[in-house]
Amino acid sequence: MIVLILIFEAVVIALTALGCRLKHKWHHRAGWHIGIIGAILAATIFSLPSDWHLLTHLESWSWKRSHDKESLSSVLFGFLWLTGMAVPVALFVVYLYRKNTESRAMRPNLH
Repeated sequence: MIVLILIFEAVVIALTALGCRLKHKWHHRAGWHIGIIGAILAATIFSLPSDWHLLTHLESWSWKRSHDKESLSSVLFGFLWLTGMAVPVALFVVYLYRKNTESRAMRPNLH
């Protein structure tokens, strides 16, 4: 279980860092929304494999738990739990990236 959490957090860091790098490449400052988007993308990537059956078989959709149907509320809870776990890490990545790019901009060019 801890290994899966570490892999999930690594995916969050990679997606958020990719977003920050793209913003920097386009000469924009990385916004805090990049962290939220990275967290949501990572939660979606990790939620899809476990909930694929539910998403592809519409007749099995149910908001309430029953013995023969999977619950949409449990899927939504899992997605929100993963997103909530990813947001602090993603925002920390954005903070470090913004701090690093600001310190680079303040350094004199020694070329």
